[in-house]
Amino acid sequence: MSGKTQNLADRTPENAPFWAAAAEGRLALPYCEDCGTFHWLPRGQCPHCGNLQWKWRAASGRGTVHSVSIMHRESPPVTHAIVLLEEGVAMMTHLLADDAGSLRTGMKVTCVFQPLNGVEHAVLFKPETEG
Repeated sequence: MSGKTQNLADRTPENAPFWAAAAEGRLALPYCEDCGTFHWLPRGQCPHCGNLQWKWRAASGRGTVHSVSIMHRESPPVTHAIVLLEEGVAMMTHLLADDAGSLRTGMKVTCVFQPLNGVEHAVLFKPETEG
């Protein structure tokens, strides 16, 4: 599977649990127990109900490509995408595929974690049909 990647989100104290989970091969998202919804990006209060108390919760890691843009000027091409997760949130990410031309909106994808420097991991997605 080819594709050049970069880390799309800065590390902050607010999103440290997200990156810690990624280093363990898990996808975690902020979850509000008051209104029962996930949200992204982490912030001081739930964007749905205003609750100030939310927790990190495991997410499925599955979603659907909402939009995709392939940067062919890069070698190998870099594929940016917005993925709508099963949990109802949208996440900007990179897509990995053997053939970037096969990527399209509406396709089902699953989360993968790619080591960046031996400690940090990029959170990426690949088509479900690929091994």
